[in-house]
This record gives sequence, C-alpha cells and structure tokens, in this order.
Amino acid sequence: MPEYIDSHCHITCDRLFPRIDEIMENCKKNNVSQLLVVCCERQEALRALQLKQKYPIRLLPLKMSAKPTLS
Repeated sequence: MPEYIDSHCHITCDRLFPRIDEIMENCKKNNVSQLLVVCCERQEALRALQLKQKYPIRLLPLKMSAKPTLS
C-alpha cells in the first residue's frame, strides 16, 4: 500500500492541537507516514518537537516567522 506525505499542515495550532490524538490516528489509518508541520508561533514549534517523541510517524517541524514590511 502506498504511503503519503502531508507537505503542509498546522496540526500544532491552538484550534487543532486538542484533537492531536485523533489526527494522528487518522494519519496512521490513511498511510500518511510523514508530516511537514508548519509552525507560526514558538509554542507550536515546541508542540511539534514533543510530537516527534510521542509518535512513530516522521514529523518535520518548520518554523515560520513573519518578516517586517517596509513602508
């Protein structure tokens, strides 16, 4: 059976993180073997690092930061 990669997800955001066990179980059921977790806040990045230790799935946290605009 093929394995899949979610190339852009925000599973550590405040809205989704409370459902993380359900989300990770759905990944397992659907053969999603890797997740590129986009983190917009420091807390989201810390959550992603915790998930790497808890779940056997390959999580790749990516910290994004807003760049100041010139006006």
